[in-house]
Amino acid sequence: MRGPTELASSPGTRSVHDLPSAAAHLRFEADLTRRLLALTPWQVLTVDAGTLDAAESFDHTRRRLTELLRLPTRP
Repeated sequence: MRGPTELASSPGTRSVHDLPSAAAHLRFEADLTRRLLALTPWQVLTVDAGTLDAAESFDHTRRRLTELLRLPTRP
């Protein structure tokens, strides 16, 4: 895992100087990525791994992919 110091040495990340600024930068980058992908024909599935455990992430992902891809639901 990269620390704030390593992230700050990457191009375009001069504003990163501690953990809160690193988190803010990564949130900005994630938002930018989602907005750019929204302009494509791709369907994007976001899984908030910070609030879900492994089983909840699996269930959420399976449920959303089933909906997005219009797959038959499991009995």
